[in-house]
Amino acid sequence: MKTQSQRNYDLSFVREITGGNVLYQSQLINAFVTETNWSMKHLTGGLKQGKYNRIARHAHRMKSTFDLMGIDCLKKDIRLLEDYSKQQKNVDRIPALITRMNGELKTICKSLQNEITINQSQ
Repeated sequence: MKTQSQRNYDLSFVREITGGNVLYQSQLINAFVTETNWSMKHLTGGLKQGKYNRIARHAHRMKSTFDLMGIDCLKKDIRLLEDYSKQQKNVDRIPALITRMNGELKTICKSLQNEITINQSQ
């Protein structure tokens, strides 16, 4: 298993707010994974349809969950995505931001689900 410094997320805050309750942590992680998959579908769909306001709305929603889950590696990207979409500027950069986020989030979600499995088996 990767050490905390090797992961692209940090669950310290999740552990703190749950008081170490592994079941509650698992519920938060599952909700994050579900919400992230849903949001990424909407980001991709918004891009295909040229609906930048939809992209901005979903990017805005994702910011707080990135903070909760300690996903620092994408904080800049999600904020740029929201800004570019809301302002409809630098729209040529939006596809690359969504692609990068999608790839990174797939890896993060898989790692988080593995962490749930490990925690539940202890």
